[in-house]
Amino acid sequence: MKVYTSKDCQRCSELKEFLLSEGISFEEISIADKRALVELRRRGIMPYTPILQVSFFFFTPRELFVHDKLDKTRVRNFLTLRK
Repeated sequence: MKVYTSKDCQRCSELKEFLLSEGISFEEISIADKRALVELRRRGIMPYTPILQVSFFFFTPRELFVHDKLDKTRVRNFLTLRK
């Protein structure tokens, strides 16, 4: 599992804190890394953070947040896609 982040991203912090509180380990990847940016674009994903990668699925802020609040139920559902 990966979380793509950017500097000074409050939503990124919120997602990471939630995952840690759920006991979920993840790899954090900064989109400042050009390789990460290229990988996201290659997959057709706009680099708006945070982006949660679960297996082969990518979830953007649009799927993770509702009215600027992390949708914890939805994120828990996404986590069931882990292999």
